[in-house]
Amino acid sequence: MANQSISDRVISVLSGLLEVPVDQISEATSTIEDLQIDSLDAVSLQMEIEDAFNITIHDNSFDEVKTVGDIVRIVESKVGIS
Repeated sequence: MANQSISDRVISVLSGLLEVPVDQISEATSTIEDLQIDSLDAVSLQMEIEDAFNITIHDNSFDEVKTVGDIVRIVESKVGIS
């Protein structure tokens, strides 16, 4: 799975969950400031990402997420891309 494909899929999940147009989300987008993700959204997002990529993410992995790129890197580490 190519890096761009992971990024596109993460952005697609975010767009669907938060009802934000895909073209307004990039890896540099802040999850808190730009997307206004709260703790409930973060839990939903984690579950959606796990389902989309068929992976398990430990709860504390999302604690340090600041940008969409951080989420992409978590997924990459779980699917073996670095």
